[in-house]
Amino acid sequence: MRDRAPVAFFTSTGHLLAGAYGLKDVVPYDGESSFTASQVDEALDRLRAAGGSTVLVLTKIVARVAQLLGRRGFDVVQSHGRIVTRGELTKWVDARAASRSPGR
Repeated sequence: MRDRAPVAFFTSTGHLLAGAYGLKDVVPYDGESSFTASQVDEALDRLRAAGGSTVLVLTKIVARVAQLLGRRGFDVVQSHGRIVTRGELTKWVDARAASRSPGR
């Protein structure tokens, strides 16, 4: 990811994680680990408006937000049939943005 790349962290510590890794968390809800459907939609709108395509979701809430992400065109990153997780986070990418990338 590029420096200060916009991402959506659906975790209670997203802003802290983003700062530690030089990213920009577009989720406007600090300190929350539970998100409503409207909050997820708002965050995804902000992500796309900022030119981002990556969502990181707390693994324990994936079941609640997976359908919302799928309806908005996001796919979970998989490797060899397994969902890719980084510790407690599951990575999702905007499939629509990926299909518009050069060289595809």
